[in-house]
Amino acid sequence: MMMTTGCNSGEGLDGQAASTPAPIQTPAGQEKGKVDYKVADSKGNSENQGNPEVTFSGDAEFTADSVVVKGKSNLLPTAIVRIYMEAANHTVIGYSDTVKVGEDGSFETKLKKPDFKDVLKIHVEFKPDLQGAALEPVYGKKGEKLIGSLVYITGSGEQTEKVARITAVVDNKDKEPSGKIALEQPKWNKPADYGQSAVWIKPELTQDDKYVYIKGTSNLLEGSKLSGDIEIPNHWTSGYARHTKVSPDGSFELVLQKPKEKSKYSVVLTSKVEKDSWKMLQDTYGAEGEKFQGDLVKTYDDSGKLKKKVEVKLEIGS
Repeated sequence: MMMTTGCNSGEGLDGQAASTPAPIQTPAGQEKGKVDYKVADSKGNSENQGNPEVTFSGDAEFTADSVVVKGKSNLLPTAIVRIYMEAANHTVIGYSDTVKVGEDGSFETKLKKPDFKDVLKIHVEFKPDLQGAALEPVYGKKGEKLIGSLVYITGSGEQTEKVARITAVVDNKDKEPSGKIALEQPKWNKPADYGQSAVWIKPELTQDDKYVYIKGTSNLLEGSKLSGDIEIPNHWTSGYARHTKVSPDGSFELVLQKPKEKSKYSVVLTSKVEKDSWKMLQDTYGAEGEKFQGDLVKTYDDSGKLKKKVEVKLEIGS
């Protein structure tokens, strides 16, 4: 009969004493040195990462031939952000990119540098309907779970969604921008009567040789379309009209081209309810503006149908 047993400690498989490995010898003339190191990826995701109150920080850096947009967020890994430019008086095409954030929520891209002079806005935007299914439980299919000061409503009619967006504003009109321009955290200040049907609008105007700059406050609901145009006494005008959507606190900004060689003109600001206006706007102000109230309300003819709008006319010059 053959019997097998395990090896005793210190014995080899053949019953002989196991040999002790020889120590590693340092070659003559060489000494061991201490190795400095750091542990890579020792931290997991931040506790705030994946919070529906999305945060962004960062800047846009202008170089000789490009704009590098770089920053941090608390978005979950694999989230996609869209980085793009807008201009006050130019149609901007090709100045955008989409990138996946890193494991820590960071993002970076390089856009081509504009070759025109204007007031630029560089946006970093998180749009939930561009994301994979894995992120839907966190942010919602249409961003319905997003909260915080960076959240905006977009879309038309009943097809609306929420996005998170931060912006850097760059004045590229008079001088070449250089260095880093910070992405600005918005500070909203909703009036007490925000969203009431009795509408008020309070604009402030500045101007230079080429443009009229309009910044203002109102109690209009976010997403209300506000149009700006120029009227010149005894003249037909065209090409001046610009449009914007009111911000989450009723504030707004517009830039209009200034009339050449005309010292007297008017800036006209108008808000109407249109077919593609969001449902909440139609519910509040009426599908044809019939619920608008206050001194700014005017009746207008829309293809033979009488509707209502709010309008402010600002006369400039003598």
